[in-house]
Amino acid sequence: MPSGPYVPSARRPTFVPWAAVQDGFLHRVAHRGGAEPFVAVAVSDPAAIRTSRAGRLLHAANRGFGGDLYFAARIMATEPEFLVHAIDVYRSSPERRQAIGKADELERLRGEWAGSAA
Repeated sequence: MPSGPYVPSARRPTFVPWAAVQDGFLHRVAHRGGAEPFVAVAVSDPAAIRTSRAGRLLHAANRGFGGDLYFAARIMATEPEFLVHAIDVYRSSPERRQAIGKADELERLRGEWAGSAA
């Protein structure tokens, strides 16, 4: 079972245990005359974040914007709103975490997300 959000990196990946994930939300940041969407994750215990030294510095800066981790939508392979939905589901429903990565779970998540947007 995946034990928390994991973000690969060339140097050192970032990992946060599910117990420390407080919230996921969409945040729009002013960028080049527009607003670029980011998925932000708020963490209840910043010490629980495992990351590089540079990641810690970035985390400290991000806290001032309301989240601990920020992921630019432009580098995602999915819709940022869908990722926010998935974070919320797995944060609030630990019994579903063992299904992360399975095709039927992805289909279930997508169906729930589409239903909530309608």
